[in-house]
Amino acid sequence: MGSFLTSIFSIIMALIMQTSTMGTAAVSPEDAAAEFMEGLSAGNDQVVVKYMENDYVNLLENTGNDKTTDRLYKGLFRNFGYEITDSASKNDVAVVKMTVTNSDFSNVEEDFNEAAYQYITGNLYDEDVTNKKKLSKECLDIYLEQIEKTADKGKTKDTTIFLPMKSNGYYGWEVLVDDKIMKRILGGLKIPK
Repeated sequence: MGSFLTSIFSIIMALIMQTSTMGTAAVSPEDAAAEFMEGLSAGNDQVVVKYMENDYVNLLENTGNDKTTDRLYKGLFRNFGYEITDSASKNDVAVVKMTVTNSDFSNVEEDFNEAAYQYITGNLYDEDVTNKKKLSKECLDIYLEQIEKTADKGKTKDTTIFLPMKSNGYYGWEVLVDDKIMKRILGGLKIPK
């Protein structure tokens, strides 16, 4: 009786696996690119966690508490949009061409350095300047303010990005993101040193 049930169970499992693979469709490079862009801009943990070794993604996810992270995402993605314009794939590699629209954050680092300098020199004798934790928090707030000011202006620029991918071996694509691509997606933002 036990072997009979095992045989029935094996047949049922084989049928389930066969029908589930019959319904599996390959994800297109365009779909993978859209999933990445949507997940990145929304802070979707399932998407973002794959790219934590990237300095920019790490900045987005490890800036501070939830309130700080929320401010960062809202500022950086307030004027964000993208349009996929072309794609090509061959075997296990693909590239998607897209136009990304975002605020021009290329001057944020310079504005941050000036505002941080003003804060520090204006508070030289204040306890907060000598306390590294408090100074770090204040500098982060200044950095976020510069991002928000830039986003509030509403001026955007379009940037063409070529997003490379490789097959993940399971009917999908892994987006290959480096700091250069992330900087372009984020409107030329430079990470403060």
